[in-house]
Amino acid sequence: MYYHLSLETYASADEAFASIPENTTTLSLSGNNLHEKTSAELYAVLARTPAHVTQLRLGDNSLWRKTGANLAQAFSGIPANVTSLDLSENTLSKLTGEGLRQAFSGIPTNVTSLDLSDNQLRFKTNEQLVDAFSGIPLSVQVLDLSGNRLCEQEFPIFAIPFDIEGDAFVNVDFEDVIPEVPVFSGIPGSVTTLILRDKGLYEITAEQIAWALSSIPLTINVLDLSSCGLWQYSGSQFMHPLVLPETEERYFHELAQAFADIPAGVTSLLLQDNELCRIPADDLIAAFVGIPETVTSIDLKYNRLFYNKSPDYIDNFLVELGDVDARLRYDLRNNHAPACARTFAQAVVPLIQMETSGVNEGQRSIPLDVITNIASCISGLSALNMFQKMAPHTVAVSARKDREWHDNNQP
Repeated sequence: MYYHLSLETYASADEAFASIPENTTTLSLSGNNLHEKTSAELYAVLARTPAHVTQLRLGDNSLWRKTGANLAQAFSGIPANVTSLDLSENTLSKLTGEGLRQAFSGIPTNVTSLDLSDNQLRFKTNEQLVDAFSGIPLSVQVLDLSGNRLCEQEFPIFAIPFDIEGDAFVNVDFEDVIPEVPVFSGIPGSVTTLILRDKGLYEITAEQIAWALSSIPLTINVLDLSSCGLWQYSGSQFMHPLVLPETEERYFHELAQAFADIPAGVTSLLLQDNELCRIPADDLIAAFVGIPETVTSIDLKYNRLFYNKSPDYIDNFLVELGDVDARLRYDLRNNHAPACARTFAQAVVPLIQMETSGVNEGQRSIPLDVITNIASCISGLSALNMFQKMAPHTVAVSARKDREWHDNNQP
């Protein structure tokens, strides 16, 4: 259960924390101006976190106003029951690289998930970020760096020479601006899930994305590029909406190049909510097929890929993704498949579940490719159960992201 605690509405901290329901697992102290407290006072507040709370949110508290040493002292008060810590929207970029490293080093080792999203970290140099990331405890397995535009680190898009009158870019040699230190090279080897949801990702070149991602530790096997506006991806030329005509061709083939350079350690790629339906089918298929075979799970939900599409279009789309074995790595649920397809799919779920329960290929009455197509049209628990039997590797991350997407998109 989620509970937000507003400290200022209570006469004392004792009264405030006594008001927290006993079934609370996620406690939000966001927006409480915690920067106004001394490090000792902040330590005392965090130390009061109830034993039943596992997720602690400290976002939007202007923590940049504290020194790294003060934050480290305060964070050390976080009790052992907290495994997820949210430090988003604290403008932490205003701390030095050393200050960030000090602050992160105070996070207790019981924390396995760390949210540093929306902290304007793009304003730090790569060297400062590498120093900062080195302070993250080795217990952290899930790291959220969304909204920091780190893939374009030291590649500010508007610094590229641009001839406004001529509607053209001046050619810039990538090698001339490449930074010496990769931005993600300081991430601890304990991190296995990296979340990079960033609306500005489409504004940079495939070379820049590939170079940035190449520094991701091989220990990371889940890469989340959801909600990055990838449908707008223009590759080697940034399409400025105020200057270039609407008819200007977009270079979707560059998206395939960016996907092809995903590091070998990544086995699960999340591409939810990128409105990929706006990309021509041929270019989109080329991008998907070009994703390395080492990526065994590709989550494409909430991209409206089948919105207003005919059954023939959907069938052709699925066929172009490859044979049955290749298609099993794509999770295409929640993509606005026709209602008739979903109705039919739900009706045959019991039969499919029998077909996928230890039945040899030669004994199936429904071909596996048909089962795969049907599974693409279903959402909910029935599909989840079926996917577990057909392709277990698509489920664990997908189910968690399903819940997060719905939580974040409630009216």
